[in-house]
Amino acid sequence: MARVVSLNALMLTEDALYALAYYDEDVIAAQDGDAGSYVLRFRPGRDAVVVASSGWEQPTPDWEVLGNGAILEVRREDLRTTVHRADVQAGPASGGPGSGPAGGSAR
Repeated sequence: MARVVSLNALMLTEDALYALAYYDEDVIAAQDGDAGSYVLRFRPGRDAVVVASSGWEQPTPDWEVLGNGAILEVRREDLRTTVHRADVQAGPASGGPGSGPAGGSAR
């Protein structure tokens, strides 16, 4: 089974938008890659929450990093954001990112 090196994904439901940020730091380092190239960031605002990948200018004060192995939940009704820790296992036996947030912090 192939090893998952990186997965950034968005999922929209009736109630929320979810953004997953995951990358295998060991694989990226072994390939002389830049882990900064795999980072997701988000910017909460009054009328919207913007989620973006790296590769373009994102001023640090306005953007928050979505940590490796984290899931951002944006509630559609009020744009409240919560960052959950994903249960991620990158080994070949697991097949990559797992499911089910384990805890979180509301913003």
